[in-house]
Amino acid sequence: MNLTDIAIPYRVITRKEKRIAVFLIGCGGTGSQLAPHLARTLLAAREHAIEAHAVFVDSDSVEEKNVLARQNFCAAEIGRNKAVALAWRYNAAYGLNIAAIPEALTVTRARSWLRQVASGMPVLFIGCVDNTAARAAMATIIEGLDGRGWWLDSGNAYGNGHILLGNSARPRKPKLDMGLLSALPAPHIQDPAIIAAESQSKAMSCAELTLAAAQGPVVNTIAAALAAQYVHNSIVEGSVTAFATRFNSDPPVVRSRLTTATELAPYWDRAL
Repeated sequence: MNLTDIAIPYRVITRKEKRIAVFLIGCGGTGSQLAPHLARTLLAAREHAIEAHAVFVDSDSVEEKNVLARQNFCAAEIGRNKAVALAWRYNAAYGLNIAAIPEALTVTRARSWLRQVASGMPVLFIGCVDNTAARAAMATIIEGLDGRGWWLDSGNAYGNGHILLGNSARPRKPKLDMGLLSALPAPHIQDPAIIAAESQSKAMSCAELTLAAAQGPVVNTIAAALAAQYVHNSIVEGSVTAFATRFNSDPPVVRSRLTTATELAPYWDRAL
């Protein structure tokens, strides 16, 4: 192999200015594990003079089953709203100013949050939800943000899962190949199945799946760790060179798709 055989990834710009709004949607199985990583990323952003506004969003309260299912909560937090509990904890630990919204995600609510928190600035939605209805709402929100809204979707089954990052339903092929891009296919474009309707029998929470032995003991931890790298790159570095990661927990296997022309070509809208 020589150097001409190696595909060089594009650097994809996730923010063009030193400010960004970050919404952690879902603070359960994966979201609660990702919260401390996000908190430390906010500290790093502060050190780099990046204005990062973070909001934790979840309508559920901590239950005993969440503690038993190895979510990132303790017995003393039972009864508290999940988003409020995590925001309070990491604000106290790191001197941050994370806001908490104890509500479920809807398109209408998200648009209101954007007006209040993120008017005109880049936005990163970190989706750690366990149902397709919430992902469908996320898809609608992202499509309405005309490229300035990024969606990082984390999802998993018993022992495998995905991390998908994107901001566009119709990413365009670059006119000039200068090694830079500003659009990636949104998660629901990469994998339409994540917004497909599901039966009620399958719509179990992460805690219920874990306690029913339908979800592996470390799958949420792995998903959070992999998502954490995307979060750091998107916020602090302001760019990424991968847009999808799929993993298996037992045996441990991780594969990522880099932002090369070969990987992205199937999604590029050539009609524009």
